[in-house]
Amino acid sequence: MGGAEAALLALLRKLPKKKFDIDLLVITGQGELLRRVPKKVRVLGKQNPKPVLSRWGRVALYRTATSAMARKGIQNLPYLARNLRQMWKNGRKLQWDKLLWRPLSQYAPQVQDTYDLAVAYIEGASAYYVAERVVARKKAAFIHIDYEMSGYTRTLDEDTYQAFDRIFTVSEEIRGSFLSVHPDCRGKTFIFENIIDQGRIRRLAEKGSSFPKRHLEDFSGTILFSVLRLTPQKCLPVSIRAAKILKDEGIPFRWFVLGDGSDRDTLERLIRSLDLSNEFILMGTRANPYPCYRDCDIYVHASAFEGKSISLQEAKTLGCACLVTDVPGNREQITHEENGLLCELSPESVAEGIKKLLANEPLRKALAKEAEREVIPLPKGYRQLLELV
Repeated sequence: MGGAEAALLALLRKLPKKKFDIDLLVITGQGELLRRVPKKVRVLGKQNPKPVLSRWGRVALYRTATSAMARKGIQNLPYLARNLRQMWKNGRKLQWDKLLWRPLSQYAPQVQDTYDLAVAYIEGASAYYVAERVVARKKAAFIHIDYEMSGYTRTLDEDTYQAFDRIFTVSEEIRGSFLSVHPDCRGKTFIFENIIDQGRIRRLAEKGSSFPKRHLEDFSGTILFSVLRLTPQKCLPVSIRAAKILKDEGIPFRWFVLGDGSDRDTLERLIRSLDLSNEFILMGTRANPYPCYRDCDIYVHASAFEGKSISLQEAKTLGCACLVTDVPGNREQITHEENGLLCELSPESVAEGIKKLLANEPLRKALAKEAEREVIPLPKGYRQLLELV
């Protein structure tokens, strides 16, 4: 249910059916959004629509990764050793996902056709796969994250991006981060902001269910809302501890979090240890999250780094008063006290931002109104992508 995957679906819906024959290969063959792939798109290889971030889904994903390492790990031993040394030398936490991308790209099924354009829509295995295993007249790659901050290096990528004709990043700050790792790609790196179908989002906001009623019985306080993966990058413990500050100060609230991930068990233990089980609710995933945006009082997006958050774009589209951390990606979407508030990544700063919005209803409404007025146009990168074919 990730943002980049949702943006891909929006792009696939936008591409004219009569002009393009489109194939989609999912490297792991897994993910609940497979059900939403437009009918005009042919999905290649196996298809397992189970949620990747559920407990069962993680088991299936680990099996795929284990099989990839068993079959392709030996031939990649020098590569793995080089990158292990670099992570240790740079003082970084061991990032197994980064080490697994190349074996996964080699383990994925081979496509047989020759293409006019091959697109690696996400970093890591997809980029390696398209660069090394797809025959195409032109190739393009997309970057959705703060490349350097997330742990990618030239040693990991080797010469992957030299194989691409154009590279698209979702924002100017993300472009700068990518070029700090691959400065020789400057002349072919462009901006392609996420495609957001604002009309569709607003229509879906009027359908389906909102927050679980059992958590709102006899409750008349503030509803806070966040959408994120339960992974270390999203820093949810900061929000949980901010919630503890609010509770200790007697502020009535319910904070709902939509999303799932590998940290769920750890986060649930932290919530219980701080006696926040009634106030801080992990909702899991949901096919239609938009009624929740519509019904919340404040949307909180407190993460360590971002590309260009689609959930934040969705929150703005639906007129949410937004509180976000002052990090790259967020800064390109929120101007402080114009269409949202910026805060530092700390429990105290997040709590202060929430209290500021609660204490000043005119400000909260003005920020929400300004956010909702923003029109997200079709990105210029759309034309630059189609120029390749």
